[in-house]
This record gives sequence, C-alpha cells and structure tokens, in this order.
Amino acid sequence: MDDVESPGELTTWLQRWDTGDDEARQRVFDLVYGELKRCAVGQFRSERRDHTLQPTALVHEVCLRLMAGQAMGWQSRCHFFGVASRLMRQVLVDHGRERGALKRGGERFRVTLPEDLEAGLAVDVEEMVALGQALDRLETLDALQVRIVEARFFGGLSVAETAGYLSISATSVKRYWRRARAWLYSELALKGV
Repeated sequence: MDDVESPGELTTWLQRWDTGDDEARQRVFDLVYGELKRCAVGQFRSERRDHTLQPTALVHEVCLRLMAGQAMGWQSRCHFFGVASRLMRQVLVDHGRERGALKRGGERFRVTLPEDLEAGLAVDVEEMVALGQALDRLETLDALQVRIVEARFFGGLSVAETAGYLSISATSVKRYWRRARAWLYSELALKGV
C-alpha cells in the first residue's frame, strides 16, 4: 500500500474506523505509522543509546492504546495526531515512573523542548516524570496550554497542525506555546530539575 495520503484521505479512514471497520483501522495505521515513528524518534534524540524504551516500542504502545480505545469521533488528521501526542506523553511518563526516576534513583534522561520553535528559551529537564508532573499542575491552570505542549513537543505537530487540532488560530498557538514553555521552565527550575 502507498503510504502517501491525499488531503482528507486519513480523515475518511478515521471516520470509517469509528464505525467499526477493521480494514479502515489497519489502513489508518498504515498511513500514520511512519509519522508516529518520526515523532517518537524525535523524543529520543537526546537520550542514552541504551535507553530501555525505544522509539519503535513507544509507537507500538501508542498504537495498542489507540486500538484498545472506544470510538473517538475522529474529526481530522490533526485530531488523531493530537490524541496520539497525548498518549505518547502518557507512555513516556508511565515508563519514567516504572523506572523509579525520581524517588528510587532510577535511570535519568534529558528532555529538551525544541529550540527551533518560536518560544525563546529551551527548557532542559532531567526527568520525564518531573515534566509529566509539571504538565499535570499546568493543566489545573490552563488545559489548553497542556494540549499545545503535547501536540508540539510529544507529537511533533507544527503550529498550523496544532491550530487545526485545537480549532484555534496559529497566533494563539504561538502565544500559548510561549506561555507554557515559560511556565514549565520556571516550575522546573524551582524544583531544581
């Protein structure tokens, strides 16, 4: 199968999947697997080579969680990648917790919010768990900022794709992205991460 989608093709397959079409579900994963893998590889750029969770395993876990879920009422390609971004975050944070990253002196890894995105300072954090906890705190203040961080950082979505996923303007995405990064930087710096 050719994995190059025409505009709207993925949305059509997503909607068919929602109706219980198993062929459509498989076609969706054929179409998105490469892009999910690219996003996962991006998450591991600054990791140790021997990290216990690898990009392929991350993508497979996200796919399993997507397939195990209920009908999502898929609206678009951006909606799908937004949900996948949130799942990547959950998998990475869960993995960090399992490794005992904070309290039990488990393995550490560095995460960097991309510098090339219009946001000012790059935020270095030593713990995915600390980032997950900071995002949980931010969510109580502004859930939209968290969705933007998930889409941009965990999912690798562009400003335009994030805007489409969240049904807001690209200008709003940029503004909230800057605010979220500043808040996370401040929060994690206070915690000494």
